[in-house]
Amino acid sequence: MPPIVDMDTAVWRGVLSLNLDAVFLLYREAIRTMLPAGRGGALISMSSISSVRSVGDGFHYSAAKAGVNALGMG
Repeated sequence: MPPIVDMDTAVWRGVLSLNLDAVFLLYREAIRTMLPAGRGGALISMSSISSVRSVGDGFHYSAAKAGVNALGMG
């Protein structure tokens, strides 16, 4: 991936959309189903060690995975 100064916004948004927005949308729809059922439940998602330590030029992936971690704490 290109360094941050050369990264196109579409590449940034694509990585965040796939790795963060998708988890948010899935959580939201699952919770909308789970709450009325009244039985509780758990949502589990996978993150990455990259969420705490960016490797190379994967800062956009790291940012998305750190966001996934934050979603799980809410």
